[in-house]
Amino acid sequence: MTTAEWPYDADRDDPLTQLRVPVAPLKPNTPYLVSFDRGSAARPNDVEASVIASYIDYERQYWFPVDYQRRLQESPLDVDDYHNTMTLHKYGPDHWAYRRATWEYPHPLLDPAKDQTPDKHLSIVALLDQVRVGPEIRWARWKRQRPELFEIAASAITSPAELLALPLQARYDGMILAHRVWPDDVLDTTPAKDAIAREDHDALIRAFGVPRAVTFTSDGRDAHPKAWCECHPEQDGAPWVRYERWTSDGREAHGYVCPTITCRRLLQSG
Repeated sequence: MTTAEWPYDADRDDPLTQLRVPVAPLKPNTPYLVSFDRGSAARPNDVEASVIASYIDYERQYWFPVDYQRRLQESPLDVDDYHNTMTLHKYGPDHWAYRRATWEYPHPLLDPAKDQTPDKHLSIVALLDQVRVGPEIRWARWKRQRPELFEIAASAITSPAELLALPLQARYDGMILAHRVWPDDVLDTTPAKDAIAREDHDALIRAFGVPRAVTFTSDGRDAHPKAWCECHPEQDGAPWVRYERWTSDGREAHGYVCPTITCRRLLQSG
């Protein structure tokens, strides 16, 4: 492939390229909005990759007018000749750093440095919280509108109705929204079946309002806490799965369920 066909120093065939995340040298020659250092000790997991892609969208929308945004999106990767590229580097699990293209000695190569104590390690979201462009309220709004990527802290929820309105896979207080319940007479209607087939959360909410109950679990799979588990997962050393069930009245139930996919029943924690 010629330079004219692929005018970037990012890896054309890397899976992250499909997310518009350039995988490039620590000091890229191409002025990307954001890139990922191909020399990192670890790769982003799926959620981290989606978070980086979302942040690139955020920067594009923050810096540029709509017409220029469209021009950028006509290319495989976001490049602007006047941009001070931020390169992201992953040391290990929930341990991230970054650098700017204009950094020179005596500025450190990466910030934070690798030898930070574990309590100082930054997840990708924690790092972006510190280095993001624009006012904090704008970035906070961006994250709040994408709960499937950016976890919502329990302190940020002011009423159960806010939890009921979240989409599947929304992240809340260390858990993931795994299941929503509407009345059977609602789910039997054609509009509801169509919306479910399309995975169109907004259409369900618009047509039928918020569900009457939602279940969160720490692994994002549904729970069946109406019966007791007989699998004895503690014998295998498998971690128990935290769950909470919420209705409009508040948290209706909570505890732990079996991690076995074919079980998922309630565990006795005491």
